[in-house]
Amino acid sequence: DQTLIKVRHYITRDGVQKSLVEADTAYYYEASQSFELRVVTVTFYDADGAPTSTLTSNDGTYQTMTGAMQGRGNVVVRSADKTRTLKSQELNYDPGKNEISTDQPYTYDQGGNHLEGTGFTSDPNFQRMTTTAPRGKAAEGVHVKVACLTATAQPEPDIACTLTIGERPARRQDWRKTLARVRARSARP
Repeated sequence: DQTLIKVRHYITRDGVQKSLVEADTAYYYEASQSFELRVVTVTFYDADGAPTSTLTSNDGTYQTMTGAMQGRGNVVVRSADKTRTLKSQELNYDPGKNEISTDQPYTYDQGGNHLEGTGFTSDPNFQRMTTTAPRGKAAEGVHVKVACLTATAQPEPDIACTLTIGERPARRQDWRKTLARVRARSARP
């Protein structure tokens, strides 16, 4: 086991930089082959080596064998062009599935779009997202397709929705109204 100060760890795949993990302090545990990180910044890169987004958090874990990462405490992810921001208390990245997820409350802002919920699973670019208890507003000119499933075994339906966000012109939409219609339909005998 080791303790490292002012860590910069480059993660590459086939010679291409995928991310840069930086931390004020890192504790490496040989048995689990993982790093516990304090005051974390992770910069993600595309296939051409250009930065795509940056994650900051109070703490984190990096699994060296799988490449899985977790950010904890004041997690903020900003796109490189500063147009998209995700905030939560915890965020997980699964490289095998190429998914990010959390079971904690979150907010996601992109221009005039604002989304909140109690958990989600998404591709890293937020093009296809499954979320629980979503609410928010879409800006003018943005089409949001909402498909919801309900768990009818519970008295208060637990609604999980898949959101597909596109740039198709549409009127301003309030997701709460869509969910209210879904809840009303699921309550019918």
